[in-house]
Amino acid sequence: STSHYLPKPQPADMASVEAAAAALRKAERPVIIAGNGVRIAQAYHQLEVLAGLIGAPVATSASGKGVYAETGDWALGVCGNFGQPTANHVIGQADLVLAVGTRLGPADTANENPALIDPARQTIIQIEVEPKNASWTFPCDVSVVGDAKLALAQIEREIVAEGAPSSDILAKRKAALEEAREAHGFFRGPDYDSDETPIMPQRLFKEILAATADDAIFTLDAGENRLFSVHYFQCKSAGSMLMPGIGAMGYAVPAALAAKLVHPERQVVSISGDGGF
Repeated sequence: STSHYLPKPQPADMASVEAAAAALRKAERPVIIAGNGVRIAQAYHQLEVLAGLIGAPVATSASGKGVYAETGDWALGVCGNFGQPTANHVIGQADLVLAVGTRLGPADTANENPALIDPARQTIIQIEVEPKNASWTFPCDVSVVGDAKLALAQIEREIVAEGAPSSDILAKRKAALEEAREAHGFFRGPDYDSDETPIMPQRLFKEILAATADDAIFTLDAGENRLFSVHYFQCKSAGSMLMPGIGAMGYAVPAALAAKLVHPERQVVSISGDGGF
């Protein structure tokens, strides 16, 4: 068992939880950026609940892809260099950014582009299990140090206790999100339906998604297949994607075998690049 090697998840300090909840309640255009830390903490449900409670669109880092269903009510897709134009636009327009389980690395922030994230014009809250990673890239107004699953639940309870945004506010935020999706082609475009050859990645992914179950698990290899998947593949459920770190060639097939052993009842699909295969 690995339990003996892993620290017990710790809740966050209540003062930081209260400060984060107060800032989220005050924000007019909040947005969430979720990273791989959400996957490690298995905080999928808590992320979904908080996003719906406050009406905050959810983007993910590249390594966090799949921690929130990209067919979900508040989904933005991946942000940053390899991200969706919708995600980058909405983050750039936000007045508050809640970063959960991500260090907000260069690729996730378009090389720290102030048009995307700017502490001078945005309130930044970071939930991070490792204290040294809090405010590592950007100075945070509130740093919440603790397990992502526990911290998100703590913030949600505090917002409920103090008063969540009204249904009118949620409807207004949802309408703004739909407008941004329409304007920036959210997982849409001519290449998704093109019959031209060679086949474009967008069309391939559309056909794969149509032929697989909503809870199918996909494993990615290193290389361009991963970049195409991060950008164009639309995850249908949280926790449905596994990918390697940079340069881990040959990851997808053994990861798929392992996923099938752990979840024998679910479909598992390996997306492999030529070098990895």
